Amino acid sequence: MYYTFRRKPALRAEPRFMFFAQTLLADSALFLMTDFVVVTIHVHLLLPLGFCFPFVVILHTLTHVSPTFITAMCLERYVAICFPLRHVDVFTSTRTLFISVILWFLCFLRPFVDLCIFSSAVSKSYLNGWNFCYYEIILVKKGHMELRGNLVILNYLVLLVILFLCYVAIIRVARRASGKDKQAAAKAQRTLLLHLLQFFLCTLEVAGPYIEAKVIQIDVDIFLIDPTLNV
Repeated sequence: MYYTFRRKPALRAEPRFMFFAQTLLADSALFLMTDFVVVTIHVHLLLPLGFCFPFVVILHTLTHVSPTFITAMCLERYVAICFPLRHVDVFTSTRTLFISVILWFLCFLRPFVDLCIFSSAVSKSYLNGWNFCYYEIILVKKGHMELRGNLVILNYLVLLVILFLCYVAIIRVARRASGKDKQAAAKAQRTLLLHLLQFFLCTLEVAGPYIEAKVIQIDVDIFLIDPTLNV
């Protein structure tokens, strides 16, 4: 799909496909890095923490890319249907790239905060150790795991509210429109329903930190053995 996007100039000029291309890249990288984590844990391969810290930060950043860009795609459809005359000015190719950079920064922000909290809580000697590469190695401060879970829930609630408001606004436009405008609004409505489904699948991550915290309390070996808990 990304190859098709790069080959078609018409697709590269469409804001929603530019956003979609970002999710393709992020998800592909996420799959490869997650496979690497699972394989190293199953073969009991310890890695230097100096490698693991940037690796898990990038990995965690990638997990936030899809829901964030899905929300951006919904906002783009909202502007296209509700403010069609403004859409061309708001979502130019240059501005879409600028928005993409901002969204990537927002995805990186929370792992960066976790890394800062971690850096203030451990000594330099700890950084010279070896361990498995999973995100919980930087959640060493008491209550940090719970804080991470609460921030995940807050993040997804904010995105869900944005999606819901966009969907309601497009429904209202669809009811008032006629002819081609009505068809475009109905198509956008179906598109948003698809994005809501995608977003729902992404929100399954919300339960992750709480499950991980409970499993680690019971037996850390179970956490390391089960590959579904290490991303």
